[in-house]
Amino acid sequence: MVQGSDVIHLELSIRKPPQSVRAWWTDLPDDYNAKDPQEQPHRIITTRRLPNGRELETHWRLPDGTAFQLKEILTLKPDGSWTFEVPSAMGFQILDEFKTEPASNGTKLTIHSTLTPQDPAAAGRMAMQKQLMTEGWKKAAEICERDAP
Repeated sequence: MVQGSDVIHLELSIRKPPQSVRAWWTDLPDDYNAKDPQEQPHRIITTRRLPNGRELETHWRLPDGTAFQLKEILTLKPDGSWTFEVPSAMGFQILDEFKTEPASNGTKLTIHSTLTPQDPAAAGRMAMQKQLMTEGWKKAAEICERDAP
């Protein structure tokens, strides 16, 4: 762990097979618009295709309605896992790592997010950022379970 960083580690259960869960998270059209207003990001635009993923422009809404956009890099790993790297998000550098495993009820999705504050103000918001992200991942897993192919 990088000094000053903090980690979110979640294991979520999704009643869909692992390949469907991975597809929902990674097989995006070039301009994705969420149908569910709770889904975040609510829009994902592929700005460039890479040999092992994509560069993305993602559009988000905070609970208070504030909208913002981020640059992200989606990387697909040979072992079936994937990452989203966010070089700068509201004062944080973020690396989200995802792994699926078969489970008796479908899939165990493991999410490991490393948040590195880029300034003292962001460090002071670490607990709030972790809470928002944790709630967001849980909501995304619910939507994935409902909508995955």
